[in-house]
Amino acid sequence: MKSKKHVDCLVGSTNIVTDTGVYPIADLYDRLFPETIHQFGTYGCRAEVRGARPAKETVLVKFNIVKDTLEGSPDQEFMMLDGSFKKLADLVPGDVLAETYYHLGVVVASVETKHHSPKVSMYTVANMLPTHTYIVQLGFYRIVAHNNTDLE
Repeated sequence: MKSKKHVDCLVGSTNIVTDTGVYPIADLYDRLFPETIHQFGTYGCRAEVRGARPAKETVLVKFNIVKDTLEGSPDQEFMMLDGSFKKLADLVPGDVLAETYYHLGVVVASVETKHHSPKVSMYTVANMLPTHTYIVQLGFYRIVAHNNTDLE
């Protein structure tokens, strides 16, 4: 019996950095011609945004200096200031996410679990080779998301 693949995912309003601008991830879903999505450590690759299973529960992260929030699956990982990756569900106030544009950190103010009824639509970036990372925009800061899954 095949095991289910783990899929990291984000809510549709999450802004993703591409070669043609910054777009909510839901707007990149199911495009005929996929965007070149920016990666950490390299320019980017043509990747596909796919719909993931709708979620009953997400994690909402708020930040000290950014009014934008980050919301996704509990297992979605982001790069910390020290270069390690941490799941949204494991973040705590005071944690510092790596910021790639200004080379600063974005400090976590709060983390909470959100329950959705009806379920919320979720999206994932597929096939982000070779680094399995992509850039998420929060206000004017850019942070690094990690995708553990290739969905070819």
